[in-house]
Amino acid sequence: MKSFERFVFEADDTGDLILSPQQLELNKLCFEMKRLASLQFRKSGDSPERDAEIKQANAVNKTEIFRLWHKALPMLVAQYFTHYLFTYGLRNVERKPMKKLMQLAAFSMEVPRLSFLLADKGDYYELFLRFKIKNRILQFGVHTQALFLINARQKPNLWYLLEAEQDTELVDFFGRVGFKIQVPKDYYETHFERYVMELEQHYEMEYK
Repeated sequence: MKSFERFVFEADDTGDLILSPQQLELNKLCFEMKRLASLQFRKSGDSPERDAEIKQANAVNKTEIFRLWHKALPMLVAQYFTHYLFTYGLRNVERKPMKKLMQLAAFSMEVPRLSFLLADKGDYYELFLRFKIKNRILQFGVHTQALFLINARQKPNLWYLLEAEQDTELVDFFGRVGFKIQVPKDYYETHFERYVMELEQHYEMEYK
């Protein structure tokens, strides 16, 4: 790929492009995602009611974008020359994409399953988050994960779409702490064991 000409923000931007019916449908989904992607932010002086309203609106949009991602994935997997760019809430998007920021990407239809490991480290426990593809345990990539998509350290340019919104919340939380949490044993039973037991009701939990 020598260069990137422009971003496509709306149907008028595709005037001179020859697109397949599938690509036209994929663009429609992307336009809808873009419309929903801009976050609302709380302003100084906003009431608690307004703050709650903003959070609710952002949550509703996030759920809808997640639904659209699942609809778009089969079409996206079929495309050639796919790349990704972290837009940071659309703040990193300009009319002409910068080649140095566009990273080669591939997308998989395989469904990732989150998997936890609770390891006894002597004076403390360490709770790790990994994921599985076809029963193979993979470690999360060292770079930033996308909102609904994850990658593995072994293949950082191959992206998997998470199955449930709850999964995205867990990945976001654990991603902030390097996908592991250390808990002193004196603290574990009183304050943390219930959390682990709740996770075990929904996800695989391995003990070591």
